[in-house]
Amino acid sequence: TIYSVATKELKSEVVEDAYYRIMRVVDDLAVVDYGSGTIPHTKLSYDENGPYFDFDMSMLETGWAYQIELMYKAGGEMRQQPETFKFRVVE
Repeated sequence: TIYSVATKELKSEVVEDAYYRIMRVVDDLAVVDYGSGTIPHTKLSYDENGPYFDFDMSMLETGWAYQIELMYKAGGEMRQQPETFKFRVVE
């Protein structure tokens, strides 16, 4: 019998807060920038299923591609998540 054993131990960290921003892909315009200051308007909510946010897509122009970027606070330090989530607005 051949099997493999995972040897790497994963480092876990507690995400204290998370925020999103919406960027237009073609020109990197921040359509909705991070709201992590005194008015945290882009702070993610949490429930038993994990983090989420509500966003009114009617604010975006049809035909353009956008991406969602995430930033989170862990260990008192703000970090941007390297992955982005791209989508296009259609009629």
